[in-house]
Amino acid sequence: LTFITNTNSKKEVFMGVHEPSLNITIPLVLLAFGSILVGYWAKEIILSNVVAPIVTSGVKIIPLLFSLSGGLLAFVIYDSSMAYTVFKSQSIFIYIYHSVYTFFNS
Repeated sequence: LTFITNTNSKKEVFMGVHEPSLNITIPLVLLAFGSILVGYWAKEIILSNVVAPIVTSGVKIIPLLFSLSGGLLAFVIYDSSMAYTVFKSQSIFIYIYHSVYTFFNS
């Protein structure tokens, strides 16, 4: 949904866009591999003697519910703050489409 509308950038900006040189790419690749390696080692060191707990499915789904409810709350707050820009006389489908479209493209 990010690339639905036209860009606000000038043509001169696009002419200067390029991939980073090797001076940047090589350190970033080394940092990526290093972080993966350290993360793997830390997991093995910290969790090597720990028995995995038995967790029910209800407990596992709680973070998903909080994430979805947080996203819905953000949408409702944003929509209520921008409600004055949309004409309420339109049909409900147009109103929902416009609300979702402006939420993702503003």
